[in-house]
Amino acid sequence: MEMDFRAVVPPSGAPLNLWVWVAQLLITTVFATGFITYYQQAWHMAFETYRDRPVISGSIRCGMLVGAIVVGIALHMVGWLVFANASGLMFHNLGLFALTFPLMVEGESIMEYLVQVVGVVYVWNMHHMGYFNSPQYVVSMVVLAVMVYVMWRYKGAIRYHVERNVAVFAVIGISFWALLPHHSAGLTMNPLIAVQGFTMYLGMVIATAYFLRADHRASVRNQENDQTAHFDSLTNAKSYATYKEDVTAAFAQAEAQGQPLSMAAVDIDYFKQINDHYGHLGGDDVLVGIARQLSAVLARHGGRAALYRTGGEEFNVLLPGMDAQTARPIVEDCWRSVRQSHFASGVNVVQVTISAGVVDMVATDNNIEDLYRRADESLYQSKHHGRDTITVNGQTVTSATEHRPVAIRTILTQRVYDTRTNPLVPTHDEVILATYEEAYDRWDFPEHVHLPLSAQLDYISTVLAECGSRRFIMNLTPHQFLDPGTPDYLARFKASQPQLDVLVVELDDLPEADQIIRVAPRYRHFDLRIELDNLDPIKDAEVIRALLPTVDGLKFDVNRVRRAAESGQKLVGKADFRQAVARYNVSVVVNGIDNSQDAAYAQEVLDARYVQGYYYDRPELPRFA
Repeated sequence: MEMDFRAVVPPSGAPLNLWVWVAQLLITTVFATGFITYYQQAWHMAFETYRDRPVISGSIRCGMLVGAIVVGIALHMVGWLVFANASGLMFHNLGLFALTFPLMVEGESIMEYLVQVVGVVYVWNMHHMGYFNSPQYVVSMVVLAVMVYVMWRYKGAIRYHVERNVAVFAVIGISFWALLPHHSAGLTMNPLIAVQGFTMYLGMVIATAYFLRADHRASVRNQENDQTAHFDSLTNAKSYATYKEDVTAAFAQAEAQGQPLSMAAVDIDYFKQINDHYGHLGGDDVLVGIARQLSAVLARHGGRAALYRTGGEEFNVLLPGMDAQTARPIVEDCWRSVRQSHFASGVNVVQVTISAGVVDMVATDNNIEDLYRRADESLYQSKHHGRDTITVNGQTVTSATEHRPVAIRTILTQRVYDTRTNPLVPTHDEVILATYEEAYDRWDFPEHVHLPLSAQLDYISTVLAECGSRRFIMNLTPHQFLDPGTPDYLARFKASQPQLDVLVVELDDLPEADQIIRVAPRYRHFDLRIELDNLDPIKDAEVIRALLPTVDGLKFDVNRVRRAAESGQKLVGKADFRQAVARYNVSVVVNGIDNSQDAAYAQEVLDARYVQGYYYDRPELPRFA
């Protein structure tokens, strides 16, 4: 015998007292915000905290799904069977909210979504029981179906947008409350009760819409802060500071658990030539492109390896849980992918290669620095073998290079600039050497300039006559500097050039400190200034302090200074160092500035007055191919 549910419904259709309705509205709003708070926490656990542990993640997702349906149905049953008439409005709305809110959850599968929809339809039908043939039921089901589709199709655009969120749920609320039959799950409906029910539901919806938006904005801010703190702003690879934290932790874990750990030091070949040909902005484009390419390759291999930018064009790949032979195919894939790709460089498209050194942790590695040192040595070996090469544990295993003869050498100048002036004013012109690599149509700039004194002085004489520059820096080898005849030779040249105001001799390969102190007075006697280049802020700290009373200038590479500062060695930026160079009237130049990031670091962090690099002065070199 079919039960007539209309017969058990109390006949009274009186709406709620105003104050009772207000009290229920406040209770439902508090419940709604609390419900979504716990639901969001469960979502973060399922989709973020335990996303790599499918059993735990799946269990949490199943619990969220079943819990919402059980709570929603239970609340409706309480409103129907425990409370008479309009006094149960609060429980019906709490149940409706518990069932409909999860429809906006991100990341769930289509099956999870359909199960949630079944829960909503079950309660919907419970309220229309005995009236399934009525037009109101058909219309409400059609509206519900449309809203279910809209939420599934566009939930990403709706969830955190207050107006869209409220509009969608308002339509659901209207279709539910306005189209209920006269007798519905313990309620005797009339227009006023329908309005009270809908406005109570709408209050919950509005509160949760604003809550979701605020929570989303806070999450975005946290992600941005995390991005700034842990990722390189240019390439989006992890930063050097993050690298120091991660590799130290990875080494300790591998050592404690007896697991393998590999590291790959990666360097872009001939990156200075890219900056020279295409400008610093073009160089930045190439850096971004290569970082994106390397990240994509690592992601294809399961995402276990992490990419870090550790210097200007230097990257490091950490490969936990892998020995060198396991890591080798991944690094080879990176190498091959870069070789076969084309990268944007401003309006141009260029081909680039990388060199890499791969090592794995061995028993003699006492700390992460030992592992990094061996990786760097393997990278150097790859460079020594012609670049575009991979070396694994000291053995060069992959190479596609050909013999590349040097076809042309040229001498040119690069300027040092004073940042205290606007626009920047050049203070000195430094004589540098470039060699042309015919096979790659690139210019290479050797780290050390070994040129006869006569060749450099002839070039300075030419520039003096043509360009009007009056302050020059020339590079001396240790042998040239210590030669007793060098100061006299340079003094005679300076005297023959009345337009030459200042001549600086620069040492990028330092003799012993006591030798510099012994020879320096002869240079000072002829008003020849001495500058030390290629200094390491950590290794050369004591030598620098010992030579401050003797020399006229110091040069630091911006990337070396940055690495030293990030490891806690802030020689260049320390107050006592600044006071010492000021006391002895020693100028400090930050060089190696190849891109906008380097420039910002030199001027904003180091407060460098004198700067030098391809970012400021890109030599005009001929193109042969």
